[in-house]
Amino acid sequence: MKVRFIFAWYDIWVGAFWDRKKQWLYILPLPMVGVILKFNARQKKTSQKNPGHK
Repeated sequence: MKVRFIFAWYDIWVGAFWDRKKQWLYILPLPMVGVILKFNARQKKTSQKNPGHK
């Protein structure tokens, strides 16, 4: 997980927002001032087996 502090003059809201696609949590306790919590995306495990190869 990575943490990033932000100041965005165009984000005049207070609260939290979960971005499903990026898996980021935006938390703005004050208008225009907040933090982004960037969670690691879960990677799908793929099988490395090749049934035709020995």
